[in-house]
Amino acid sequence: MNLKTSCLRMVDPGMTADNNETKARFAFHIILFSFNRAMQCESVLRSIRLHVKSKNLTISVVWRATGSHQEGYALLRQLYEPDGVRFYEQAGRVGFLRHVLPCLWRPRNLYHWVKFDFIRQADNFKPLLEQIIRDSAADFVSFNTDDNIYYRDESLPEFAFRQVREDPYSASYRVRQGINLADCSSNVCRELEFLHWDYYDPTVQSSWAYPFSVDGQFYERSALLSVIHRVLYHNPVTLESYSLGYVRHQRLFRCGYSPIYSSMMAVSLNKVSFIVPQNTRGNLSIGKLNELFLAGYVLEYDLPEQFAARELIPKQVTAVRGNERLVIPVLTDPVPNHPVPSETKAE
Repeated sequence: MNLKTSCLRMVDPGMTADNNETKARFAFHIILFSFNRAMQCESVLRSIRLHVKSKNLTISVVWRATGSHQEGYALLRQLYEPDGVRFYEQAGRVGFLRHVLPCLWRPRNLYHWVKFDFIRQADNFKPLLEQIIRDSAADFVSFNTDDNIYYRDESLPEFAFRQVREDPYSASYRVRQGINLADCSSNVCRELEFLHWDYYDPTVQSSWAYPFSVDGQFYERSALLSVIHRVLYHNPVTLESYSLGYVRHQRLFRCGYSPIYSSMMAVSLNKVSFIVPQNTRGNLSIGKLNELFLAGYVLEYDLPEQFAARELIPKQVTAVRGNERLVIPVLTDPVPNHPVPSETKAE
């Protein structure tokens, strides 16, 4: 692959990842979404602590649970709240007058409100998420789902984040992209510590053309809040889908930055949302995983050292408790035949 080696501006040698004094000035906030997957959420938290190299990092978990999964998150809080991780439960209905009505003057929001019952029956996810961002002291915020783990060190290169800060509505940094991916375009530019590309370049494809996502994409905090505040959404799926439509319509976040090699990958053990039915996942029972987690087990993944796709359905995972190791097979779940709304990627 012949990547471009020059970009908009070359890296200043004084602004490398080794400049710890400058790097420490930036604060980062990762907001992790989780639903009925406390054990998988724990593995993501562990990967963040192990691989994200920032001296000023806040982690928040926005979670929702049904039945015995409540116990799983109670245990998760016991394990991670002492380490500074913040937990916020989705609960209660969203306030119509305060949080919904101001969005309905935008035609696309009104269309979603009228067409989809799940939007009209939304809980407090939108106001809760936006309040977390509003109250954050971080310079940059990233969303994360509970099936996306960091599998290698992420340095959060100083120069790339300076570009995001200088033009916050035009740039972002996404950890799931890298030259190791098979769909990496030859039009992606390579610098000393990161990649750079144009999300609206017609030659790029797949996630290289998605300027908004909820899987490891860092935005300047105020710009992110301003964008999603204008969008009516009810969970992480519609947050990404409907915000993507708004961002594309406004031509925002054109400039993409990423590590040279991706530092995050999706480990798709199971599926908890069927809004996008064509997504194939493993069929590992969330109930079984919750039982193991409550019994003191944690997950370990046998990941390949090199891979060309951003998503993996492993053949097996290992549940570990002390010296005990339980190997659990993961089978690919066929595409389910569920009734779903016809529009899932709103433009």
